[in-house]
Amino acid sequence: MNKFLATLFAAGAFMVTAQAQTMTVTDTEGLMTKFNIDYVSEVSFVEISNPDPGTVTFTTASAHPYSYGRTDLTFTEANGTELQLFLCGPQTAEYLEPGVYTASPANTEWTFDTDPNWSWVTLSGTQHAITAGEITVAANGNEYVITFALTLDGETEFNAVYSGPLPGYSPILELTATECRVAEINDPQPGEFSLRFNDTNWTFEMVTDVFDATDATELTPGVYEYSEDCTPGTYGPRSVLTTYNPYTDNHYNGPVTVEKNGDIYTITMDLTLESGRKAIIIYEGEIKFLTNP
Repeated sequence: MNKFLATLFAAGAFMVTAQAQTMTVTDTEGLMTKFNIDYVSEVSFVEISNPDPGTVTFTTASAHPYSYGRTDLTFTEANGTELQLFLCGPQTAEYLEPGVYTASPANTEWTFDTDPNWSWVTLSGTQHAITAGEITVAANGNEYVITFALTLDGETEFNAVYSGPLPGYSPILELTATECRVAEINDPQPGEFSLRFNDTNWTFEMVTDVFDATDATELTPGVYEYSEDCTPGTYGPRSVLTTYNPYTDNHYNGPVTVEKNGDIYTITMDLTLESGRKAIIIYEGEIKFLTNP
């Protein structure tokens, strides 16, 4: 990039010799060019952007998921190059699923939109339409490798890669609850606590229906496992996790670890959702007792 930004050859940028009457210019790739000084009336330094950036390495990524496997994706890098996509995965997708996505105006599964109002690339401040291409997605846990081989404006090849997480739309769901309360329920068993969790923006809410010792008046520290028998030391089938972007509703199983220091609880959940997705959910704080769910 900036191939023709001249640099000084001898004392920094160029050298004029009285005998040879030539000027030597070295560009940023080390290529030297000699000019006859008799034909040079002015020397100026102009930075010219290369229209072909090579393979762009994106450094940040974000997702705004909707329902039915559709999501907006944004990728950026330090020099201002930006890629905006409206991508359609499988309708049951809860995260960006690995596979190959093809440019198409149809908005069907395994495609990304070619409408320039929804998908585009910005280079040096200019927005370009995506007219063809493929996106290949691979994932290892929550670490993605996404490669882009696109055609812009029907003629320019654009290649890029992103390596890293995709917060909020990754295979392992990582959530932090900011509130936990015990809600009243109909016909509770002795020692049953219906815990209700949510985060500040209500992007998710969760019920964990815990069964403690029959004489327990507050939640006892320990590890609770899922059981349909609803015996002490377990949580039962009323337990469900609901997310809103995208909308999902899943029962789950896996250990729920409860620790307590004074009035402060630390609750860590390492779960497998009924959809097969992993979820890690953490809460730290007091547990409120309410008379309404």
